[in-house]
Amino acid sequence: MYVEKIVTTGICQGKLFLFIMELLKEDYSFKKALYLGAGDSLAIHSIEVFNDAVYMTDSFNNKIYKFDSVNNFFETNVGRDPRHMCTDKDNIYVANFESDNISIIEMDTFTLTGSLPAGIKAHDVIYSEKNKSLYTTCYEENEVLEYSIDNGIRRRFKTDGKPMHIFVLDDTIIVMTYYVNGIVQTKINFINLSNK
Repeated sequence: MYVEKIVTTGICQGKLFLFIMELLKEDYSFKKALYLGAGDSLAIHSIEVFNDAVYMTDSFNNKIYKFDSVNNFFETNVGRDPRHMCTDKDNIYVANFESDNISIIEMDTFTLTGSLPAGIKAHDVIYSEKNKSLYTTCYEENEVLEYSIDNGIRRRFKTDGKPMHIFVLDDTIIVMTYYVNGIVQTKINFINLSNK
């Protein structure tokens, strides 16, 4: 039977909490509330669940937090203004918006082991197991950067608008972009990886 976790943050009386719920069939079960700190002392930009642990990017303090299934809480420093993250089997990759790079965190030890240049204003990052590559949105350059984990080769793909969020499906990159021409407009870009 499949159990889905729902993880969110919320502020109550100026205090920031992490809430973990589980959905089993049609019933929600409240599992945990974790006090993170004063509501104005953190800026949780994204939350992910990997290997039964919750990971959070804190854009205000330039940290990644890990809360595991046995109630251990860890933190590690990354680049400036971390936004989104992804994993492969060994590492967590974090897009740092103000550092223009991707931090590499070793999954088992939860320590920062390096970084990769990622273009101007890296916002989102995703790993493709099929292509053995990272893809990151470069907000200021209107492009997606592909970085091969195996050989370090880079390719760049232009987007129509400022890229924010990304998904890779087989040989297609799906990118949500937006424009500001007096009004905000969003657009979905489809980029064929096999054409380049």
